[in-house]
Amino acid sequence: MAMGFSSVLGLLLVLLGGSVNDLAGVLSTDAYWKAKGVTVSVDQLIHELDPVKPADVSKLIDGLDADDPKVRDAAAAQIAALGPAALPALEEAAKNSAPEVAARAKALAVQVRSSSKAGSVRRLMAIRTLGGMKKKEGLPALQGLLDSKEMFVADYAKAAIAKIEGKEIPSVGATDAERATDLGLLPAKLDLVAQSALQGGGEFSIEKIIDNTPMPDAEKAKAKAQSTAVILQVLETVGNVRVDSVTFGFYAGPPGVPAYAVFVVHGTFDAHAAAAALHKQFADAKVVDGVEVFKMDNETSLMVPSDHRAMLLTGEMNADIPVEAMIASSKKNAGEFSTNAELQKILKGVDTKAPLWAAANMTEGLKQIAGPLAEFDTATLVATQKQDGKEIVTDLRLDATGTDAAKARSAVAEMQNTLQQGIQAGQQVVQGQPAMKPVLEFLQSIKFQSDGGKASATGSLRGMPLLPFAGMHSIEEPAPPEQ
Repeated sequence: MAMGFSSVLGLLLVLLGGSVNDLAGVLSTDAYWKAKGVTVSVDQLIHELDPVKPADVSKLIDGLDADDPKVRDAAAAQIAALGPAALPALEEAAKNSAPEVAARAKALAVQVRSSSKAGSVRRLMAIRTLGGMKKKEGLPALQGLLDSKEMFVADYAKAAIAKIEGKEIPSVGATDAERATDLGLLPAKLDLVAQSALQGGGEFSIEKIIDNTPMPDAEKAKAKAQSTAVILQVLETVGNVRVDSVTFGFYAGPPGVPAYAVFVVHGTFDAHAAAAALHKQFADAKVVDGVEVFKMDNETSLMVPSDHRAMLLTGEMNADIPVEAMIASSKKNAGEFSTNAELQKILKGVDTKAPLWAAANMTEGLKQIAGPLAEFDTATLVATQKQDGKEIVTDLRLDATGTDAAKARSAVAEMQNTLQQGIQAGQQVVQGQPAMKPVLEFLQSIKFQSDGGKASATGSLRGMPLLPFAGMHSIEEPAPPEQ
């Protein structure tokens, strides 16, 4: 099954929607075990979490240093066949062996991890399912995973234990320092910057999204099966993917100059597995300063320089997209954004630790596409979040500053008119799609104010991801029945 670019973007949108931030969390545990033909029980799930016994591959590792290439290849093949059981020895050899053996051991470790993604995902789903069942019998097995070095396992175990014990689930996300560093990676030539590190309330799944989409039941069943297959394909190819924050920069350029955009994704993912999958998807790839750059199309490039950072750059035709500059910034963990005096000045009045924020210097190029905001000199957006029962409430505030009071009043009047049109359209949509009611209520909550050359707008979104396409209330995922 081919994984199209549109499917990748759709899955990323789910991750950025504010309800879940990792791909395995998008797939319901019921759908997963059904796809695997497994009857769920506590005993079966605990067995899934049995620790892998390390294999003694010391003699095979010695074979990696053989003069005869046939002996080296045979040893490598036997080690790879052992799967995760060989990882402890390979990791030790990668640290403490002669350079050539260490390099071969490291390459083999990458190969083993990439080929065992299905098993890794299965363990994560077993952990999630135990937490959802809230059976205390599962606690000893979960507690034994708290020190795991395997990607995601310890975090999943902590969340499952918290569910069983009825405690608050520990949050996982990018730190303030990591978010600040990602912002600093951006190039200097930008007109707008933004950052999202939204947290969700409760759990949701692709199945729930489809259930709340108006379509015949037969089509829903088909859509669920297809969606589950696509997500499983990605998970079992590259492993789980967690998105903690996304930093965005946009250069509109003066009229006639091509625009470009830069995305810095901070999270956790297997960069080697991602690169292997991208090679199959996009044949046009090159290495720039040691980093693979994948050309998704003529104007879009993707890079995954580490297990915690990916970068997507795109632009209009003939845009001067700063691929090399972003690679250099990533390598030294610092870029040129600090030299953008205008945006730095605007950001002094923005809480850049908020879950979502944006700041714009309304240049001539940006004004061409900014609608009513073109009447102002600067604009900022800040979103804060709070828990209200089982719902997350997202409060948003937009501020725009200028010097012409008449233009500010005119811009506010235009925005109010557009809002009313949106509310009227939303009322029609909600009649057929009741799950979209939170979006309508958000539109109805928006209030505008103007004072001299300044204007502001405030609104609140309750009980669903910030990206309204998901159309889901924040409700807890039901535990699968024990058979």
